[in-house]
Order: sequence, then C-alpha cells, then structure tokens
Amino acid sequence: MNEALLQRLRQSLAQREGSSLRRKLTARASADTRINLADNDYLGLARDPAVVAAGVAALQEWGASSSASPLVTGYTEIHQNSSTLSPLGRV
Repeated sequence: MNEALLQRLRQSLAQREGSSLRRKLTARASADTRINLADNDYLGLARDPAVVAAGVAALQEWGASSSASPLVTGYTEIHQNSSTLSPLGRV
C-alpha cells in the first residue's frame, strides 16, 4: 500500500481515537441478562426449549443453508409446515 495513504489513514485513526469516535466491539456472553432492544426476538421465544428443540430438529433434517426465497428455489415441506404456525393460516 502507498506509504502516503497509510500515513493519512493513521492520522485519521488517531484523530478519531482522540475524539472518542472509534467504535470498539465488545463480545456479549450467552448468559448476558441485559435486554437487547436491537434483536428480532420480539416474543422472547429465542431460548424457549421447545423452539430450540424444533430448530435443532430442522437443522438436522434440512441442514444450515440459508437458501433463497421459495419463489426462487422451490417451496419445500418446511416452508409449508412453518406457514401452518401462523394464526392466519397459510399466508
């Protein structure tokens, strides 16, 4: 990398650190009891034993691929089964 560019980056980093603008990641333990207002666990079910067991069973059967939309890759049994969980029925 160009030395002049590296120097500018170092100066910029030092300036950000001096202004307390450098963000630092802090790992959160699984046992952390603080409320996370930025996750998607709106119903508080992410750690429910039945939900976790169902997730493990689905992973063992279907694997861990994120796949794509059912419209792209096809509608599978797991899509059909999950749609029956909706109080609105198949949506």
